[in-house]
Amino acid sequence: MIRIINRQRKIKLDTAELKRNAKRLLELLEYADFDLGVMLCNEKTIRDYNRQNRGKDYETDVLAFPYHEDATPDTKIIAQDDDQRNLGDIIICPEYLERNPKEMVGNMQERVTRILVHATCHLLGYDHIKDDDFAIMQAKETWLLNQLK
Repeated sequence: MIRIINRQRKIKLDTAELKRNAKRLLELLEYADFDLGVMLCNEKTIRDYNRQNRGKDYETDVLAFPYHEDATPDTKIIAQDDDQRNLGDIIICPEYLERNPKEMVGNMQERVTRILVHATCHLLGYDHIKDDDFAIMQAKETWLLNQLK
């Protein structure tokens, strides 16, 4: 099940479209039977989550909280029971995306979809700390975004 919660009111978004994109994204990744939670929030809320969970006292575009913290790229997560059929939770701040558009192209709906793809890759163990890892993650994101078009 995909759950979208919109806790912000400043930026108008089509949450039904976001849910359709999330569903298609999980299908493409072969996790259609897994759960995913997505919350849209304001900058104060994401700053609070960032401070509480990462020790960083500032706003950001997205936070990803994987259920399977040991996930690695291109290794299928095998759920042992229904409780493990959960990829994790994502918190997206559209207000931050609107205020900091330097690397984000397209309208706000497209930006949120792009960041959803990015965060979902993080849930699956992709990272961009090292240059090699960045290239692998970027290739996966590009492929997924092209499939969603």
